[in-house]
Amino acid sequence: MAQEKSWIDHVMALVLPVVVSVGGLAYTIHKDQVDEKVRNENRRADIERQEWDRDTAYVRLLTSSNPDEKKLGLAIIGQLVKQGSFPTDLKPVVAVIAGGLPSDDSTGIAAQLLKSAPATPPPAQTTGAAPTTAPAPVAARAVAAPQLSRIKVFVQIQSDAQRPAALELQAGIRDLGFDTAPLDRAGAGPNVTDIRYFSPDSSDEADKLRELLASRGVKVGKPKFYKIPQPMREVEIWLGKSDLTGATAAASVAKPPAGE
Repeated sequence: MAQEKSWIDHVMALVLPVVVSVGGLAYTIHKDQVDEKVRNENRRADIERQEWDRDTAYVRLLTSSNPDEKKLGLAIIGQLVKQGSFPTDLKPVVAVIAGGLPSDDSTGIAAQLLKSAPATPPPAQTTGAAPTTAPAPVAARAVAAPQLSRIKVFVQIQSDAQRPAALELQAGIRDLGFDTAPLDRAGAGPNVTDIRYFSPDSSDEADKLRELLASRGVKVGKPKFYKIPQPMREVEIWLGKSDLTGATAAASVAKPPAGE
């Protein structure tokens, strides 16, 4: 019995250090794996935070009311496009700028950036359903939209006194088959109402708008064609300072457009 106990003690003396050593090694490996996972998650969180801060700074520039700051933001995006690193999250912001007034320099720059930006790859199919056609990239939709939709008319007012009659004018514009953008109050504008168009094939539509304005007591000269890098089927009406206010506003409401 004593010999058997001695043999067991001898075996335990040999095996126990091995077990402890293997256990310690397994713990060390597991701890290293956990630590590496934590470090990777921290690095990823840092990268995401840096990208968030960067993109937030870009958005502040792009949405600034200061034209110079907006152009700076677009210039930075232009460099990112050249490097092939245009952040996907910023495309909707640039698309909004591209849909602005055609006479605004930022509009043309943004449209060109969207056209040059790399297309977003469609998401991978994860189900057994039949594949569907991926939607057109934001860039393609933003550039193609003016060509596929009806002509959009932007009405610029210079005072709140013009707003009621300008809304009536927009209703008449839509009755003629045009789309209208929300009224925009300009910081400064012409003394006499001005019509501007940005595609040679929009001259007839610009003349129809001129006739509509004349029927509402607004004097306006011949529509002006503005040549821009990327023609747009859009028209701007810049109301003169005193047009559609007072007497002209009353005439606008009282006199319906031709054809009604």
